[in-house]
Amino acid sequence: MGIWEQYYSSARQELITRITLRDSTLGGYLAFLAVVLGLVFRETGEGLNSPVLFAIPYISSVVGVIVSQHHLLIGRIGQYIKEELAAQLPHDSPKVSWDRSSSLFGVLGFATWSRTITHAIVLQGSACWSLYVTFGKAWQPANNLRTLWLGGLVLTVVSFAVAMSCEVMRWEKAPVRPQRGKS
Repeated sequence: MGIWEQYYSSARQELITRITLRDSTLGGYLAFLAVVLGLVFRETGEGLNSPVLFAIPYISSVVGVIVSQHHLLIGRIGQYIKEELAAQLPHDSPKVSWDRSSSLFGVLGFATWSRTITHAIVLQGSACWSLYVTFGKAWQPANNLRTLWLGGLVLTVVSFAVAMSCEVMRWEKAPVRPQRGKS
């Protein structure tokens, strides 16, 4: 196996690993939500007044940044394979047939945007729901939950901004890096 085939295999493995990590992270968050909601509605007896709901925006924001970072790099690795590595391999190489496939590019935009929208609904949507239902409790005069609520709001907004920035960067053309010794 030549050096370019090794680079290709390594890039594909990283791509597959990142897809697995991204999806596992999102699945872990869904499990977290199920546990929190089960705890809130079954165990505490407080329902939507439970302070446990204040954790959702914080965890959602961390998971959102991790998922967005993987999503960005998955796109960039795919771009690297298609635009830089594939040019170094024989055109008829079976390894690059999927990466150059019209089947892939026919659904790539839809698949990526639908995943981004789903991420926003699950991650930022659950955080916004939590902020909505905890608003009244946070702003009651007798408690000190305002700072916790405001922190969740700030992190939710930042997480959404990071997600949208990563989505934009995923689709931007990668900048051409100057070669050493050349201006």
